Amino acid sequence: MKKLKVVFTATGFSEPARKLWRSKVAGSKLGINAELIFPESDLKLHEALPGADVLIAGPFTRQIFSRAGKLKWVQSHGAGVDRFMFDEFIASVIPLANAKGVHPIPMSEHVFAMMLAFERGLHISLEWQKKREWNDKIELGELAGKTLLLAGPGAIGDRIAMLAKAHGMTVVCIRRDLSKKSGYCDEQYGVDKLADAAGKADHVVNVLPHTKETYKLFNEKIFSRMNPSAYYYNIGRGKTTDENALIRALKEKMIKGAGLDVFEHEPLPKESELWKMENVIITAHIAGETPFYEDRMSDIFIRNLEAFLAGKPMPTLVDKQKGY
Repeated sequence: MKKLKVVFTATGFSEPARKLWRSKVAGSKLGINAELIFPESDLKLHEALPGADVLIAGPFTRQIFSRAGKLKWVQSHGAGVDRFMFDEFIASVIPLANAKGVHPIPMSEHVFAMMLAFERGLHISLEWQKKREWNDKIELGELAGKTLLLAGPGAIGDRIAMLAKAHGMTVVCIRRDLSKKSGYCDEQYGVDKLADAAGKADHVVNVLPHTKETYKLFNEKIFSRMNPSAYYYNIGRGKTTDENALIRALKEKMIKGAGLDVFEHEPLPKESELWKMENVIITAHIAGETPFYEDRMSDIFIRNLEAFLAGKPMPTLVDKQKGY
């Protein structure tokens, strides 16, 4: 078998990460004959692209795609594939696989950290701690007995739902394809029922991908239907939320608070009103980060590569027309 040339489009991989990837690929049950290339600069990437059979893509642009003329397939280094959705690549026959499965543990734990912080008043206690003042009059709640609305129950959503059930919550799921079922959803509805379901939830979690259908899906209509005591969380994609509508909802107390890891524009502009809101927790698009990322990512790549070489569908194949 011809040696596959696998090129990483991101620069700056550490030596331990390179060793891990090489060890995993060399240890594959198929004995994959592959050369892994980790460019140390944009120039080195530019030189490596023409002979690439496979790209493991962090950055991915029209220029990268056009220069890699011998591509057999592309592996996204993340679960989200927004950056791949330009016309030339969508129209091509080059398959795209994503990193579905690398994020469920860190992202589910991240959103629950936010949920528990709000229920137990940790965001308020931290402010009093900075002042060195003792305040035991904080309004506290519990997750147990409350309702979680989950928009987008894929692998990440399923783990969030599992943790919610472990906390004694009722889980309501919103999904596009109702033929798919999750054992952790107590109720399941189509997207057309989002507003109705939001009105019955205590915590609303958005893990949706960014597509034409989900663009600003969470808007003034949805926020106006939510309970004034409810919290909203977005760990999916920033453009699925109408940020101006969310700010109005927070200022006018349509909802109680928000935990946000993703935004319409990143980094979040310094002039955004969200920064100064006491009922908002902001993290810098880090919900999916974990020290085990490359370990899990390399396993996903190998499963996809083994399937590809065997002429079988890749486990994390993306439908480029749908965008996920």
